[in-house]
Amino acid sequence: LHRLIRRQRQMCIRDSEMGHGINRHVIKLLESQQKISLAAIGAIILGSLASKSANGAIATTALSIAAAQATTLKFSRENEKEADTVAIKLLIRAGYDPTGLARILERLEEARVSSGQTPKYLLTHPTSEERIGQIESIAHNLVGNKRPAIPSPTREFDIFRTRCQVMSSNIYVVSHLFTERIKKGVADATDYFGLGLCYKMRREYVKAAENFFEACKIDPRNAEFIKELGITYFKWGKMNGALSTLKTAIEIDPEDTDAMFYLARTLWELEKWSDAARYFEKVEKALPEKDEVKYYLGVTYAKMGLACRSHKKLAEYYASIGDVKSEKFHMSKYNELKKERKCK
Repeated sequence: LHRLIRRQRQMCIRDSEMGHGINRHVIKLLESQQKISLAAIGAIILGSLASKSANGAIATTALSIAAAQATTLKFSRENEKEADTVAIKLLIRAGYDPTGLARILERLEEARVSSGQTPKYLLTHPTSEERIGQIESIAHNLVGNKRPAIPSPTREFDIFRTRCQVMSSNIYVVSHLFTERIKKGVADATDYFGLGLCYKMRREYVKAAENFFEACKIDPRNAEFIKELGITYFKWGKMNGALSTLKTAIEIDPEDTDAMFYLARTLWELEKWSDAARYFEKVEKALPEKDEVKYYLGVTYAKMGLACRSHKKLAEYYASIGDVKSEKFHMSKYNELKKERKCK
C-alpha cells in the first residue's frame, strides 16, 4: 500500500513539475520578478519621499511590497494551471488515471484545513479547491468517462486487501468464500487471484496456476497477477514458464523486487549465471537487508569463476546471520586472494 501511494504521488508530482519545465515557467518567473522588483523599488522610493511622516513612509513601503508580491503570486497561479494541464496529459499518455492528482490535492487540502487557514493571496499555488475542480474538468474533457486500461489504484488496493485477507485468515475458509463467488458468477479478477494465493500457500501449484491464469485473462496487464503466476511456475518446477512470465511482469513493473528475485532464482536454476547475477545485484541494491540475496550472489560468483567476489559476498552473508566461523573462513580466503592480486 505504501509503495502504491508513493508511486501515485511521485507520478503526479513529477509530471506537474515537468509541466513547469516544459512551459519554461522558472525562466519566465525570474524575468517577471526582475521587472516587478524594479517597479516596486521605484514605488517605495517615491512613497517614502512623498510621505510626511515615518508611519506614512512605512505604510507606503509595505503596500508597494504587497502589490509586487500579489502580482508575482498571480503569475505563479497561471503557471500552475498550465503545469497541471501538462501533467494530466502526461499521466494519460503513461496510462495512469489523471484524477489521482486531484485525490492527492484533496489530502493536502485536508491537512491545510486541520492545521489552520492560510490567506489565499499569500499562496504561491492555486488553492486545492480551485485546482481539484480544474484538474477534474481537464481530465474529463480529455478522456471523458474512460479510464486507462492498466490497473487503476482501486484495483491495486483490491489486490492489497485480498493479500491481507488470505494472510490473516484461515486459508480453507477464505478459499471457500472465493470459490462460492466464482460459482455464483459474481467473481472478478481478485477472487481468482485470492484463490490462487490460497492454493499456492497450500502448495497445490497446479490449481494455483490455473486461478492466477484466470485472473490474468481478465486483467492481462496486471503485473501482480503475472508475477504470482511466474512464482508459482518456479515453485512448481516449470522454469521455462517462470522465465517468460516473470520477464513479462518486470517489463510492466520494472521496480518489483519480488519478481526480480524470482527471475534471478529461475535463471540460477537454468545455470544462466551472468544473467542471474545481474538481477541478484539489482535486488541487493534495492533491498540490502535481504540476506538471502547475498548467499545466492556468492554462489553465483563462484559459478562464474569470480572467487574473490564470491568469498567476499559469502563472508557478508554469514556475518548477517551470525555464523562467525564461516564468515572468518570466507574473509580469510578473500584476503589471501587480495594479497595475491587475484581480485578483479
